[in-house]
Amino acid sequence: MEQGDWLIGGDLQVLDRIYWGDGLDQYRLTPTELKQKFKDMNADAVFAFQLRNPVHNGHALLMQDTHKQLLERGYRRPVLLLHPLGGWTKDDDVPLMWRMKQHAAVLEEGILNPETTVVAIFPSPMMYAGPTEHPFIPAKGHLGCEHVLLQASVPPYVNVPAGDC
Repeated sequence: MEQGDWLIGGDLQVLDRIYWGDGLDQYRLTPTELKQKFKDMNADAVFAFQLRNPVHNGHALLMQDTHKQLLERGYRRPVLLLHPLGGWTKDDDVPLMWRMKQHAAVLEEGILNPETTVVAIFPSPMMYAGPTEHPFIPAKGHLGCEHVLLQASVPPYVNVPAGDC
């Protein structure tokens, strides 16, 4: 893939990691940190589910069934990346703090398996559909995900990365 010529001018400043101090920084993992976490968990498949709302029964059933299907295909340790959007929200969206508390409750109650689930905030604003959502899907491949669960709001013209969906 060719990116063409790049010209950079001016002084460059490398920034340290940004900490929000909102009690959720432990969920703001870099791609390198996520890949290491998957490696530490001995994941032989990683499947991602990006969401902007609390987990509801339909979401949970989809994630549980995907885990089951991956086991049936011969994977021994499939790991779920539960990837809530964590950027700016609309006035009627559930605030991130409350969504993260709900995700924790779903794990604590065993609806999703805490031993095979990683919760990490995807630092993007809530963009719902169309071309603005397009980059989110291939970005999961950069995080080490071979499988991406797509919701109904994904536009039909999006080219899904290699792997299963």
